[in-house]
Amino acid sequence: MVKFISFDNGDTPIAGILYGVGTLGGSDSNITAGLGYGFVEWELADKPLLMLGGQTRLSRRMSFVTENWMVPGLDESFISYGFRFFGETMSIDLGFINLLGDGTGFPGFPYIDFVVKF
Repeated sequence: MVKFISFDNGDTPIAGILYGVGTLGGSDSNITAGLGYGFVEWELADKPLLMLGGQTRLSRRMSFVTENWMVPGLDESFISYGFRFFGETMSIDLGFINLLGDGTGFPGFPYIDFVVKF
């Protein structure tokens, strides 16, 4: 759930996604699918959004990953792909995010993500 920041009167809408996700496969290769309904002020969207993703391990410390979102009412779909590098307590994603169908082309906007396990 998200509470938008407002600098005017403090009345900001609450928004989020009510969703379910399932994964098929193991830790070396898997696919994930999700379906969700966005909401603003507890009013659900008319159509669901769809998420499809997956990963496949390329070596002991590296995987190819992808996550893709199809949002109703948008002509373009959000796609992402890249590589995840594993350490003992950290992983790093190096990838690209793109809009499929808008003509921006390959490879997309660069993306870097760090995750640290405590």
